[in-house]
Amino acid sequence: MNAASQLTADTTWSNLAALGERPRMEAMAERMRRLASVEEAERVRELEAMVLAEYALPEADLHDFTRSRLRAWLELHAQDPGQSHALASAYRAVFQRVPADIALRRASVVQSVAREDLTAEELTELDELIPDVLEPVAHAKKESTPTARLLEQQPVAVALERKPRWKFW
Repeated sequence: MNAASQLTADTTWSNLAALGERPRMEAMAERMRRLASVEEAERVRELEAMVLAEYALPEADLHDFTRSRLRAWLELHAQDPGQSHALASAYRAVFQRVPADIALRRASVVQSVAREDLTAEELTELDELIPDVLEPVAHAKKESTPTARLLEQQPVAVALERKPRWKFW
């Protein structure tokens, strides 16, 4: 039995999904500031209970909840990078311990939010905090730039202009 299965999900965290975007972000930022100020072991334990509750949310709620959490985290990072890095360290520790299905769901939803909702500036800042999760998004965004698409198409156009090898005339 792993540590995650011994914890109870912190539904006070997941209940924030019922709030509107701005009140949810403010409540999340306050919780994050408090968490960043407690001892590391306590931070990891509390964060693990929050993670269990968060990733038990229905898909429809999880996307908006994650977007709010990431933006609240960015606000905290702008105010106090030390606190945001302390949370990043605790998140890494938590995701080393949770079941694989939760870790995969996290990666999926964070990458989805990053692709659909976050600005390039927000992604750059978040990449400093969670590079292991956002690396595929950054790679995909680079490949989808107009220049990348043009470079992908260029070899095809050149290949079409050449005569097949068997035609000697």
